[in-house]
Amino acid sequence: MKTKLFKISLIILMMLGLVIPNLPLDQAKSKVLASENEIVQEPLLKPFPMFQDNPDYWWQHEFFTHQIREKNQIQGIDPFSPNLLWNSLQPEIGPDGTVRFKPNEVKPFSSNPESSSISTFESSGTEDLEAPQLLEFNFNPKNIDTNTGPQTVTFTLRITDNLSGFEHGGFVLISPSWQQSRYGGIYNRISGNALDGIYQVSVEFPQYSEAGTWYVNWMYLADKVGNTRYFSYEQDLIDLGFPTKLKNGLGLPTPTPTPTPTPTPPPKERTLYGIPVEFTFKNNLTLESALKDVRYLQIVLNSDLDTRVAASGPGAPGSETTFFGDLTKNAVIRFQEKYCKQILEPVLNCSCEENTGKEKCKGTGIVGSSTRTKLNDLIEPLLANKEQFKLLNEPERRSAIFDYVSTNISSIPGFDEEGLILAMIINEIGGYNFNNEWIRINPANLEDYGRGIMQITTDKYVGAGSGGCDGNQNCKDCKKKENANYQCCKYYSNTFSGVEANIKDGLYALKDKYVNKGCYNASKSAEWDNTEQLWREEIGNEILIYSRKEKCVGSDGKSYTNKIEKIEKKESHIELSFSDFKIIDAIWRYNGRLPDYAKECQGNNYLGCVADNLDEIEKEKYFGYTMPEKERWQKELYFVKENSSQMIRFMSPGEFRVYDSQERATGLINGEIREGVPLSSYDRENNIVIIPFSYDSYRYEVAGTDVGSYGLKIVFPEGEILNSFTAVDIPTTASTTHQYTIDWDAFPEGEKGVTLQIDADGDGVFEKAVIADNDLTYDEFILQTETIIDFDPDTLNLESKGEFATVYIELPAGFDVNQIDISGIILNDSVPALTKATEINDFDEDGKTDLMVKFERNKVQGVLNSGERVPIIVTGKVFHNGSNLDFKGDDIIKVMK
Repeated sequence: MKTKLFKISLIILMMLGLVIPNLPLDQAKSKVLASENEIVQEPLLKPFPMFQDNPDYWWQHEFFTHQIREKNQIQGIDPFSPNLLWNSLQPEIGPDGTVRFKPNEVKPFSSNPESSSISTFESSGTEDLEAPQLLEFNFNPKNIDTNTGPQTVTFTLRITDNLSGFEHGGFVLISPSWQQSRYGGIYNRISGNALDGIYQVSVEFPQYSEAGTWYVNWMYLADKVGNTRYFSYEQDLIDLGFPTKLKNGLGLPTPTPTPTPTPTPPPKERTLYGIPVEFTFKNNLTLESALKDVRYLQIVLNSDLDTRVAASGPGAPGSETTFFGDLTKNAVIRFQEKYCKQILEPVLNCSCEENTGKEKCKGTGIVGSSTRTKLNDLIEPLLANKEQFKLLNEPERRSAIFDYVSTNISSIPGFDEEGLILAMIINEIGGYNFNNEWIRINPANLEDYGRGIMQITTDKYVGAGSGGCDGNQNCKDCKKKENANYQCCKYYSNTFSGVEANIKDGLYALKDKYVNKGCYNASKSAEWDNTEQLWREEIGNEILIYSRKEKCVGSDGKSYTNKIEKIEKKESHIELSFSDFKIIDAIWRYNGRLPDYAKECQGNNYLGCVADNLDEIEKEKYFGYTMPEKERWQKELYFVKENSSQMIRFMSPGEFRVYDSQERATGLINGEIREGVPLSSYDRENNIVIIPFSYDSYRYEVAGTDVGSYGLKIVFPEGEILNSFTAVDIPTTASTTHQYTIDWDAFPEGEKGVTLQIDADGDGVFEKAVIADNDLTYDEFILQTETIIDFDPDTLNLESKGEFATVYIELPAGFDVNQIDISGIILNDSVPALTKATEINDFDEDGKTDLMVKFERNKVQGVLNSGERVPIIVTGKVFHNGSNLDFKGDDIIKVMK
């Protein structure tokens, strides 16, 4: 029996690479013992616990014990003591070749992540000293018969590691007589990652393998830096609640007859919406998880008043989100304590009752295996009645999507490329398993949400393509903001009728975006090609080809004299017909074209994602559809994506428009939409102006329509460089006009490239100007428009021999003149203030503190010319809220000789 154990131990050592299989044991022994004054590294026979009456045990024991103790590499521990498990020691090879042993820190761990003994892994610094953990272990079938042929058993393991990641492992199954063994190598990860992954191992048992009960006797798990966890005995796995025994050739068990349960009547109507029929909770969820599973979790929790996430706002019924925050955690705790006996008591060794001698169970707020089981039990009755509710699973939903797109695309005359719509759908909802009941919620703005497969965001499109909402209360309620999430799941349900309604409404919205007529006025610099009878206008790296029209009505309803026929790229053979650009433009408009390049498929990037998805739609997991002329469309989509485009978003109150150097305008002018800049568009719903193939120096104008504050964001990508300008909380009035010009080349040099001119009373005269970098804030605006300066004297004689000129500075409310940097004060961009002759007081007795500074009079007179109204401009910096901000003030004086 001991000889068999020794053979099995050698097999295990060879699997781990600790013994070189082809080296005879006597040679290995003699080589290791060649010198007692040094540690030989190759071949290194690391000791393995064997029976002490085996001679091979003794020579290993004597050699290693002698070397270890002589060098004081371990104190007070015999690594071969029968009372010390080998897996509690960790051998290390030092840089000098010596072997050191140290006890592993054995930390309690559990197979259930809800146990308080293991909720997170911690690592100090960049050291990984923690061996991998085994959280789940199971196999099927557990009863085989190799008399009839070879049998395969599939093992599934969940393994986690704290830092470097799990790399490899293995386990050994032993036959009843110990004469046979089977090995399973752990390397095939089927989901997750090296820090938390699910692994699958197939172990084949040949025909005529030994009959009886086999069992898993040994296992090891190693991470990428060599930390290894051993399970040396079957009992180690049993103690963790894992199965170990596999029966072979003992006959399949006779199933115990199960009484036929009395069927539970199916519910008369669905009570849970938003969760697809094929869904089950499989992922652990904890604080700050951000998965679609979190929304499904919140839907289940909100179905019970006892576990409701919130009464209103993000997470409330109808406003479920994908973010796992404190509200969700507290709701999970209440859920776990409500179903304490099924969730907490079995895994935490606690009691759901008082005064039992055990600690009272408390919810953890972590969604682990037992919580997932209960959640799945609750949603199963709904999913089990899919036939009654006519719910479609994912393959059925994909098939329905394809059919309804194909049969309804004719509703958009001229837009006959159904593959582009399928590619759009993958962008919009593909990542959420084509769940038509998916409602995208923006927690920061509950009015910003997308409905169903086509992610319809605009209220007016709900029901617009599917027959209207007359007589359909769910359709009407889907347009409302309050509980629209829940009501839209009823209207856009995972049924044939629900999918059809969403596709038709989405196509209606796309048709509404398919409006670009190509009508513009060619610029004065355009050249007439008499041979082709066409105008050619250069715009940056492209050439616009216009035909001549006596009257061409544009998408803005205005009349123009030319129509774009195609777009050519200079010095290449790439050209884009306007009919194709119109389709691409509609796709882009459908997405909303938000200038948010931090997201993968926003801005110009959206077109690249659609192009890439033309490959994806060919896959069976999507639609299995090959689009005709796919390569041409991909080339054209990328042509538009990769050319510089300006995206400008305006947050009201006010009207916003953009002018090019030819005074062609796009935006809102006196309440009317204008789209005069070639190829540009204005999205009134989102207040966004798009200028593809941006080629000019533009000016950006904001005309106030009410008292309030506006925001402005301009994004201008050039190749790999993403230029941007943002203005936040800028005050305006009904009569104010703000006009921005931007020098984009100034920003990389660290210079201020933005000039904002202000016409405060709408008379066409700009009274003030603000200079800014690529980020203009309220404080910067106020400091440059409301700082008051008073130059003394009011009349300056250039022949005067006075020593000083005096300036009084009064900052806007909320700013402190004591925080002004005196050394940075400049008059008319050239004369610095004197740093010593200063005083702070309320000089004009208006209740506000002023700073008095002085300038050398002869220097001031040197930069001024005589005149009745001569401007004096004083600039500087003031420290406010952790930043040094620019201030500017002006005064008008009389200068005489």
